[in-house]
Amino acid sequence: AYTAIMRCHAVARNPEQALLVAREAKAKGVQVQEGGWSAIMDAFANVAKPLEVEKAIESMQAEGLTANKVHWTILVKAYCNKGDTTEALRVMRTRVRRPDIVCYNTLIAACIRLHDTDNLYVVLRDMEHSGVHPDQHTRLSLEKMATSATLLKAGALLKTFDSSFRNRVLSALVPSTVKAEYSPVRHSNWDETG
Repeated sequence: AYTAIMRCHAVARNPEQALLVAREAKAKGVQVQEGGWSAIMDAFANVAKPLEVEKAIESMQAEGLTANKVHWTILVKAYCNKGDTTEALRVMRTRVRRPDIVCYNTLIAACIRLHDTDNLYVVLRDMEHSGVHPDQHTRLSLEKMATSATLLKAGALLKTFDSSFRNRVLSALVPSTVKAEYSPVRHSNWDETG
């Protein structure tokens, strides 16, 4: 019951209330489970408070639970929401270690939102080397980028990627939103008029 209440506060972007529920549970002798801690972390991530997410991870670990990829990805999300993609990238590389598509998409979306093409390039390069394939969410983020001037720089950067990864990224883009002339390679589904 406590975990469900903490999740409700997380969704409502009320992390302090979620933390109060955890303290109340502890005072009554009920250990907060991993799901409850994740809800607290997510609540703080939603309001861009990465230091509070780190404190929640430390508190969870002090209770004998182990932080895993999900918890560290929540910390990545918190830094992205704060607008610090460099720190988010550091956490992904040092704590998450083997990021999944959710972690990559979180960083990709933040880089695009913040017009941070330098870190976008690094994240896409890391994604390429990891073997993780772009998905629908990656495509949606890249479509947003395609409507801005950022596309020109990113299109030039894509030329440096392995051809199979570059093709996967480009195939994630819808031809109606991205003109062929911006592409470093021609996509087989596009007609010759672009």
